[in-house]
Amino acid sequence: MKEIFAYETLSETNWNASRDISAPFVPDCFVNVENNQNVKLEAMKLYASQLRQFPEERSVEAIDALARHRGATVDVVAAEAFLTVRRVL
Repeated sequence: MKEIFAYETLSETNWNASRDISAPFVPDCFVNVENNQNVKLEAMKLYASQLRQFPEERSVEAIDALARHRGATVDVVAAEAFLTVRRVL
């Protein structure tokens, strides 16, 4: 493996025990998902047992809002964020 990335998972990524025990998720790699965002949201709706009503983090609206927020940080409409664990060039 030349590259290993950690992905952001809503409602789990933000439940860190403390900064002394677990580092917060600070992404350093972003993938533009603008063209696939609607497909992702429709796919998520198929997992109704895993979703909650907004404003819960695992709502369709929150998932979309996070993608748009991550996209805005890198000047695209929607993005998914990753944290580089290891990269061998």
